[in-house]
Amino acid sequence: MKQLLLEILEIPRRALDCYKKNQGLQLPHQIPYVPYLGMGASFYAALTFFYCGKDIWPEIASEYYYYLSRKRQPLGVFISQSGETSEVLWNLEKFYKVIAITNHPDSKLAQNQKIKKVVLLHAGEEQSLTATKTYINTLITLYLGLGINPKSGIMMLKKNLAKYKAEGRKKAQLIFRYIKTNTIKVLYLLGSGPNIGTSYEAALALGETTKLSWVGLPLAQYDHGPKETAKNSVVIFLDSLSKDKKRQANLKKILQKKSNALIITVSEDFLPENLSPLTLITQIYFTMNYLAD
Repeated sequence: MKQLLLEILEIPRRALDCYKKNQGLQLPHQIPYVPYLGMGASFYAALTFFYCGKDIWPEIASEYYYYLSRKRQPLGVFISQSGETSEVLWNLEKFYKVIAITNHPDSKLAQNQKIKKVVLLHAGEEQSLTATKTYINTLITLYLGLGINPKSGIMMLKKNLAKYKAEGRKKAQLIFRYIKTNTIKVLYLLGSGPNIGTSYEAALALGETTKLSWVGLPLAQYDHGPKETAKNSVVIFLDSLSKDKKRQANLKKILQKKSNALIITVSEDFLPENLSPLTLITQIYFTMNYLAD
């Protein structure tokens, strides 16, 4: 996974480049809500800002096309890291004008005649299957466009990257030893609020690279049933300065007392909760890299 590791190590530099080049960006966030459409990681990034309290309408592009597009809308924000995502492109017929967020200015999305504005991610090339730099830079772009300054989060990435790398290796070793000695039923990633999207992205990325079936869930949803599957499971808690720390602590106690689950905590204890997705997902990416190895 040498190429993947190189791309993860490049995250702070590319994030700062995106921050500098997209200064002054303004994206629509008002009522009535403007739809923000994407698939996979692009949708998860938009979902993050819905739970940051921004007045946007994040939707899975395919489901919007089939089920929600009853009439043509005046404006939509389309997020596609490649600019070639088929389900996103389908929706061009459902809007009069579109703001495109992409890493590729020559893509079908960026070159469409309905484009009002193209916002570039400035993430550089990604050769690995799993998006890392482009996901972080999608977050950076949305932070800027929706009126949240992400600079302290970028500086935290730069400051702690070596630490995240070392901790990611240790967590990967713990998980590897556990799955080699237990008949695993399920592997969970749990987050709340802005980190619900992080849990989904983490599950997607880990699944792509490790070929194991990871499930991202809101912490409270896990508490409502899936915790009963804790035996022979891995449960990763995404821990930030969140409003549900008490619930998280209680869940950990229950799992420790009543199951043999491997409990892993990935923490961000210094940034405000709305910036914690930047550092939490980067830590997961390092764990992903070493676990895939």
